[in-house]
Amino acid sequence: MIKMLLLSFVLLVGIAMTAPVSAEVGTAVVFLTLAPGARANGMGQGFVAVADDATAAFYNPAGLALTCPQGDGVRCPSQLFLMHSPWMPVFDLDDLYLEYFALTHEVPGWGHFGLGANYLHVGDVMRRDDEGNEMGMFKVYDLAFSLTYSTRIARSMAMGGSLKFIRSQLDPDNDGVGTDWAVDLGWLYRMGSHTPFRSIPGFRSVPVLSDFNTRSLSFGASISNWGPDISYLDASNADPLPRLLRLGFAYDLLNRPSIGRFLLSAELNKVMVNWRWFDWFGDKGGGDGFATELQESKRSVGVEYTYNYEEYWVFLRGGYFYDREASNVPQGPTFGGGLRYSQFQFDFAFISPPSELGSTYTQMYSLTVTI
Repeated sequence: MIKMLLLSFVLLVGIAMTAPVSAEVGTAVVFLTLAPGARANGMGQGFVAVADDATAAFYNPAGLALTCPQGDGVRCPSQLFLMHSPWMPVFDLDDLYLEYFALTHEVPGWGHFGLGANYLHVGDVMRRDDEGNEMGMFKVYDLAFSLTYSTRIARSMAMGGSLKFIRSQLDPDNDGVGTDWAVDLGWLYRMGSHTPFRSIPGFRSVPVLSDFNTRSLSFGASISNWGPDISYLDASNADPLPRLLRLGFAYDLLNRPSIGRFLLSAELNKVMVNWRWFDWFGDKGGGDGFATELQESKRSVGVEYTYNYEEYWVFLRGGYFYDREASNVPQGPTFGGGLRYSQFQFDFAFISPPSELGSTYTQMYSLTVTI
């Protein structure tokens, strides 16, 4: 059964990667690459191999199935996740913000399911006629809904996938609305421990410090936003989605109840625009080779310190991310923290802006509630 599932995963990846990829350099709906979650952003946005909370649906769908230990005979609690970020405050625009919502739930015997929505509000725009008369306001935004499924295929390994519906509204009355769909796939393997990196609040079948007893090493991979090109006016003017490949690992540098836990994560991710699946190391297929794409990738590294006292958890985080290909995206240090009590966890993060836009950090706040 495991071999059949693995084969199915490989085939799905192959099908996704054989889909036509536009030769254009740019992509549309780039909001699909904006990483949600204050926890992940505080760690430099490298989260594909951690993926142990509700944001796993975005970074690595496989992670949902590994958010709870296996074999305890108790249902894994559901999670509700809410995030808000005044996006790029350097522009001083009150109506420019990013939000993310996620809900996870386990169905015993079936696996883990998740609902998600990410929303980028670009602003309210006044429509005017040819003479300059006001004709009412309309919103400019990008929105994506996702349905995620994840299951274990071995005690320490899981796979998962998401189906997305995408809507991008530039102007609702002048052929300025684009809709599309896409698929995400993820794989996660955790060595040395069969529990998640952190105990979920409210999960009382596991002692609070049970996940301090071993040091874990995990590897994760995901591909996101694989689907047809999106168009606004007509299909001949379609633009590719930001098809994103993530590869990463996570490791417990230190894990002692009396001291706390230091979790290290690292990730390499790349928007695969010009890459052709049949052209691994060259450009004979008309696009960049696989090796070239990875050399131009974005690199992320982060660390999280966790200290637990009874029902209180304190988190401190730091990270750095660097995009070797682009200079007009946020890059640099990130930092943040969090506090958890009982079923509630609050996290915050500060993210470096593009160097040419000054020193105003983007702020991000998120709340996780265990149901």
